[in-house]
Amino acid sequence: MIKLDWDNFSHKKMIHKVEEIKLFGFVKQITVYSSPSLNGYHCVILSFYPLVKRAIHQYRYDFEDDKNRLLLDMLSDNQKVRNVLFDYKIKTKFGKSMKFERKELFKYKRTTNLSEWQKIPKGSIKNYKQELLQ
Repeated sequence: MIKLDWDNFSHKKMIHKVEEIKLFGFVKQITVYSSPSLNGYHCVILSFYPLVKRAIHQYRYDFEDDKNRLLLDMLSDNQKVRNVLFDYKIKTKFGKSMKFERKELFKYKRTTNLSEWQKIPKGSIKNYKQELLQ
C-alpha cells in the first residue's frame, strides 16, 4: 500500500497525478480523499502484488508525496510511525474544539493489470458489487 499526502495541490493537479498513477501496471486501486486539514488530498494506492520498502519510497517520491513525510519516514526506525495518514484533525480556536475529517472523493479500481479502469463514485461500493454480480 502506498499512501500519499498532497498538500497545497489544486484539484486539476490532483486529477493529473491520478491519471499518471493509472498508467503503472502494478496499481490495482486508487482512492482519493480530501485531507482533514482541507488544504490538499490524500491518495491511497493498492497494488496487485507486495512492493518492497525501497520501491514504495521511490513511488512516493515520484508521485510527489509530502517531502517532510518522506524525510521523517527515512529517518524513523519505528514501523508504526511510517507512512501515516490521519483520518481526522482536531483544531481548537477561541476555546472551541472542532473535528475535521477526511472524506472519500472517488475511487478507481480494476480487476487485472490489463483491464479497464472503473471509476467508483463516493458511497457506491455496494452498487459496484451488485453490478459485477449481474
